[in-house]
Amino acid sequence: MKSITLFFLLSCYSFIVKSQTIPQKNVIRIGASRVGLDAPDALGTRYEIHYTRLLGFSRLKFEAKAGILKTEYYETIHPTFLNSRKRTSLDLVLNYNLLKSYKHAIYPGFGFSIWHRKDLLLNQVQYETDSNGTVYVSSFTTRGFDEMNIGPYFSLQYEYRVLPNLSISIQSGLNSLGKAGWNSNLGLSLGYHF
Repeated sequence: MKSITLFFLLSCYSFIVKSQTIPQKNVIRIGASRVGLDAPDALGTRYEIHYTRLLGFSRLKFEAKAGILKTEYYETIHPTFLNSRKRTSLDLVLNYNLLKSYKHAIYPGFGFSIWHRKDLLLNQVQYETDSNGTVYVSSFTTRGFDEMNIGPYFSLQYEYRVLPNLSISIQSGLNSLGKAGWNSNLGLSLGYHF
């Protein structure tokens, strides 16, 4: 009888210990997202690192996301001038999980974005023709920006737990960055939970 009671108590203890395991509260993610810049056809890839802290019972989370984007390209109207766009960003977002699932999560969120924009772009080109009939660039003008923009950020994220400590996430976002206008992004990231 003593051995049965001991076995029962040990079984209950292991069940209680297992049921009170604290889930991982921190997540580090690395990823990339395609970012729309100030023109409809201007896109770039932003490389990101995220830190997430789960609050409450893992339905509410705070996320800080830092990213960097650099794109350079030539235009056909002036093939020797290199257009340059650089973005350094920090997004601070509070998200809420709509699902009560361990493996799946959908997080709508709201927060603020701080973006530093540094651009040097071709603005206007003038051509002339020499005596042989060859067309060449006689002059051109550029436009540049070097500014800090702050604005609201709206996000939607889907997360899938591949393993207990590993997840894949697809996220989209929309930033309103004052003079820089609206900015949209769509990305993929890999997260480690600890």
